[in-house]
Amino acid sequence: MKSKELKKWFLYVRKYCIFSNKYELYVNLVETTDIYHSIGKYFASCIEEIKRIDFCEYNEYREKYWLENGYEIYENRQCSYYD
Repeated sequence: MKSKELKKWFLYVRKYCIFSNKYELYVNLVETTDIYHSIGKYFASCIEEIKRIDFCEYNEYREKYWLENGYEIYENRQCSYYD
């Protein structure tokens, strides 16, 4: 099987925070060959209640937007499912 290129994606995850007693947005940067597997892995390994996960391709404009608005961008390690 032909190896696919790694792409960078933003995952926007709404998770329940027990400290604030509400859902909060977490911005994650993922580099992967298969975004759907990454979402599934994230969903399966998270102990907090997840309300929603959205994704979009990475670009510098989006990164700058989230950083300017006070969000921390959590970087996940590379996930290649076609090695």
